[in-house]
Amino acid sequence: MGRGVNKNLQTAKEYFGKGCAAGEPKSCTFFLKFGVDCNSASDCENQGEKIFGIFRGSTCKGALEYYERACDKYNSAKGCYDVATCYKFDKSIANQSKAKKYYSKACKKGHSPACVYLQMK
Repeated sequence: MGRGVNKNLQTAKEYFGKGCAAGEPKSCTFFLKFGVDCNSASDCENQGEKIFGIFRGSTCKGALEYYERACDKYNSAKGCYDVATCYKFDKSIANQSKAKKYYSKACKKGHSPACVYLQMK
């Protein structure tokens, strides 16, 4: 792979991104190795949702980083809620204390379903 051409990470990222956007999980895996690249809460949330969908909702792999960025960097209530939901329901990363922490952050930012979830506990 890559024989006979000069190494160009930006081009590699671009093509892995295109493969990921087309629904190819292996391309997403390589694309995510370049790091999270989003510049607003909605951009991070949308990219996270796209990646989550590509992995067919079976894992938060990759999407979690985008949700965390939306929550922690851009103050997104929905981003916090999505992080909490990943920690609550994805068995590969399950962490109930982190789920509660992020549900609490989402609730404090006005996300009603997060508040309802916290009241159920």
